[in-house]
Amino acid sequence: MITARDIDYHHCNEVDHEWAETNFFGFYIPEERLLGSIYTVARAGTGACASEFIVYRGLSQDRMNVVHYDVQEHLPLPKSLADYRLPNGMQVRAVNAPRDYRIEYTGREGTELKLDYTGLMEPFDIHDASQNARAAKTDSARAAGSSFGEAYKGHFDQTSHATGSLKLGGRTFAIDCIDTMDHSWGPRPEYGMKSQCWLHGHFGPDLVVHLILSFKPWAAREQQYELAHGYVLRDGAVHAVTRATVVADRVNLQGIAMSVDVTDCTGRSVSMRGGAIAGGAWPAYLTLHTHNTLHQWTTDSGQLGYGVVQENWPMDKIAARNLAAMLGTPA
Repeated sequence: MITARDIDYHHCNEVDHEWAETNFFGFYIPEERLLGSIYTVARAGTGACASEFIVYRGLSQDRMNVVHYDVQEHLPLPKSLADYRLPNGMQVRAVNAPRDYRIEYTGREGTELKLDYTGLMEPFDIHDASQNARAAKTDSARAAGSSFGEAYKGHFDQTSHATGSLKLGGRTFAIDCIDTMDHSWGPRPEYGMKSQCWLHGHFGPDLVVHLILSFKPWAAREQQYELAHGYVLRDGAVHAVTRATVVADRVNLQGIAMSVDVTDCTGRSVSMRGGAIAGGAWPAYLTLHTHNTLHQWTTDSGQLGYGVVQENWPMDKIAARNLAAMLGTPA
């Protein structure tokens, strides 16, 4: 169970340099084809944190479509993750922990963000059996089934109502969308990271599909995704996903069309089909090639929604495959 205490750090005093604690907040303005992401990676063992605030306009396979890009990798570690202000102008504060947040940013060239994240549900703890039918009982089983190894030693997702404004290039854009944030903690070495997919479709506050998937990039098209965890938020109630079938079509590495069929623990199903309309490459870690794309989704009943698809392609695995091809040996 996630409590207000879990908004802050989880490490002990003698923490290893590989330990990381992260939070992610996003927003989108589909009529403008704008996608924004706010990401913090705090590494207490090194005394440093990374802060990223990126806004994409339209869709690209690289990063050449960004209209705001503030990525700083070595900022001083904040004393708390429950209320912190960084030298790049980013401030994140839990105003009603663990559900609600206030995010403010004043950056270069007059860029400003004011964003309120109001939780529509209690945080979904992937390791809490009272919330998640797929929660494992042992630490080793939790790591094996998390999709991201021990980096998800602790992890929760939470769908929220995001409202506020973005000032960009002298123009102010209103933000009003349903989106999903997360918070993770655990050892996160920068080598050997797992292939993973994190996605959701938001069809207003009364229907949301959220999935964490193990991602097998080089498998056959119908076998690339395996359910790790997820939920359906329906009419204010959260139901753990028990089965998911996901298939993507790509241009090079980037998924541009996707079909998702899920069944939750009540036996009810949701099917949705999506296509990418905004986003691009996301440099969350130098050891990964990641795409962060906003999809426009339609359910089989005709409901229209939006949500991101994030996929990791580990560069060390790509290098190993390339080396095997160069040497003529099995990958």
